[in-house]
Formats: sequence, C-alpha cells, structure tokens
Amino acid sequence: MVNSLADALAADLDDGFAKLFDATRDRVYALALSLARNPHDAQDVAQEAYIRAYKALRGFSASRLRALQPRAWLATIALNVWRNRTRSARRDGGELDERWPADPRDEPHAGAQRSSDARDLRALLARLPERYRLAVVLRHAYDVPYAEAAAALGIPVGTLKANVHRGTRMLREAYLLREKAR
Repeated sequence: MVNSLADALAADLDDGFAKLFDATRDRVYALALSLARNPHDAQDVAQEAYIRAYKALRGFSASRLRALQPRAWLATIALNVWRNRTRSARRDGGELDERWPADPRDEPHAGAQRSSDARDLRALLARLPERYRLAVVLRHAYDVPYAEAAAALGIPVGTLKANVHRGTRMLREAYLLREKAR
C-alpha cells in the first residue's frame, strides 16, 4: 500500500493526494488526538498537517515521491505542527489543556461508550513524559515501524526502542497500581 500511495502521488499529485488522505486520515487524526489531547485541537493539527504536506509535495520530483514513506512523513509533519502550536501557546502565555478529554465517540450523538479500561489507559498515557508518550503512540497506536518512528522524532532507533520499552513499562506499572487501589 505504501508503494502504491507513493506511486500514485508520482503519477498524479492531486489524485494521489486524495488516495493518501483517504488511506491515512484516521491514523493521522488518532496521532493528532494523542498529541493534542482534545478533538478540536486534533482536527486543527491534522488539517494543518495535510495542508503542509500538500504544499511540500508540489515541490517534490517524481523520483522523490516514489521513495516517500507516507505514514512516517505525515507523522513527522503532524508532530511538527503540534510542537509549533505548543511552542506558540507557551510563548503567548496561553495555557495548555493537560487533561485527556472524553473520546468524541463517547458523546451522546455518537451512541458509543468506551470501556473504563480504555479510558484509564488513555488517562495513564496522557500522564507519561512526552518522549515516552510520543514513542508509544507512534509505535503502538499509530503502528509506525521503529525506523520510521525514530526518523519522525529525529532520534536514533535504539533510543526510540528504549523509550517505547520504558513507556510501556511505565504504563503497565501505573495500570497495575491503579488496579490494586480499586
């Protein structure tokens, strides 16, 4: 699928981008939600990531488009958009919402409820230090291979593996402590 997306982009940018969007929009939004922690900001991050991606793709040669790894590339763009928004909010004295809100699918109009375990896990994930949270989200929630996730974060693969391991261990320990307290 990745090669077909890259080939589609190289053959016809507009049609290929539509295919790329259709194939990745849920994952890019999920990544943005994991980063931004609320649906409104996640939509903004995802939308801005796609805008930036399209603008960048217009300057790529056909050979560069064929060599593209779309998931990691889009994850990098989404991470950068989120980091820029976070940096800007801090610079402007704005406060960042550190709570993890209810999943939009939990709202009455959606008619679905998540299990308490899933909510607990999301809350625990939100409390992880950023480097571990990003590594765990990219690797396990976004399913990006280690090499691509490391490239997206700009860190060595070994560091990413260590951060994923530590992050999942921290999640497991926090979850077990929470279960004991019940």
